[in-house]
Amino acid sequence: MKKYRIVNKYRFFTLLSLILILLFVSMFFIVVNAKSTSTVVLVPVYVSEGDSLWQLSTQHTDGKMDIRNYIDKVMTINNLSNANIKPGDLLMFPKGQ
Repeated sequence: MKKYRIVNKYRFFTLLSLILILLFVSMFFIVVNAKSTSTVVLVPVYVSEGDSLWQLSTQHTDGKMDIRNYIDKVMTINNLSNANIKPGDLLMFPKGQ
């Protein structure tokens, strides 16, 4: 196996530094567009006496998504930590999910 020897340390470290700087700067110019092209329509619903999150979610889903995933999405949108809701609460439901 052939061994390489650094002849000019200044030129080697300059080149190495330049490559590292270029890699570091190029990371700032690589932009990933993570925005979705589809828009989500939210339907506002006021909670009535006797309503549950499960019941309201069943009424607003189109049946293509698992109801548990839909409820999780509703909880995330409405910033709920649990499924306890009370009459008068305003909940936003994604339409057609």
